[in-house]
Amino acid sequence: MQSFYEQLQRSAWIRSLLMLGVGAWIVIAPHSVFSVVVWLIAGALILGAITAFANGRRSGYGTMSGTGLLVAAVLVLLLSRPVVAALPWILGIMLVVYGINHVVSARRDQQFVNVSPIPAILYGILVIIAGVLLFFHPFGAAILAFRIFGGFLVVMAITELFGWLTYRNK
Repeated sequence: MQSFYEQLQRSAWIRSLLMLGVGAWIVIAPHSVFSVVVWLIAGALILGAITAFANGRRSGYGTMSGTGLLVAAVLVLLLSRPVVAALPWILGIMLVVYGINHVVSARRDQQFVNVSPIPAILYGILVIIAGVLLFFHPFGAAILAFRIFGGFLVVMAITELFGWLTYRNK
């Protein structure tokens, strides 16, 4: 187990550089990352379809599987943008409903007289605002969330690099 931990620490600088590169790419150009990911998924499905067709010569199952994979690849290419745009829209509706429920139940769920329900009401209002923003600007919100993810990757890469430097100097 100790050698496994040492192996992880030795490769930490490679992981941190990869996370830093991918995170910076996501922050700077999230649309291009999205396109690359869509094409990679479609390419993997097409490769699976080719493999299934090649194996399908021996059995009829491969032809059916290959056709299904090709259809999935086409659907990924055609529907990736609408699906990504619809997810924040659906999440926005869910957040608005949750926020309204939180505001309405803030007074009802108050357990003590001397504890104000105002923080719970403010939280509910902030959730409603976030839901409305997601609802009216879904693709922009998805890209923003993607950029935040890229920022987290950059921070993780920096902390990983500091951890590697600390471990290496021991």
